[in-house]
Amino acid sequence: MAFVSASCGGEVCSICGEYATHKVEEHIFSDDPRPDRHELTAYICDKHFTQIMNRTGYMDVEQPEL
Repeated sequence: MAFVSASCGGEVCSICGEYATHKVEEHIFSDDPRPDRHELTAYICDKHFTQIMNRTGYMDVEQPEL
């Protein structure tokens, strides 16, 4: 089973509404015309995560006991 951060707890995928297993954040670079804005944060499910990231970047690790 893939690792799911506690930060995803209670969150749903912003695309399909399924249980969120990943948090994706935008990084604002120093040369951005509006560096003071809040970066985009999205919670997404495993299916949609693998659509935007390649599979080699995905780690399959044991889920810790809660």
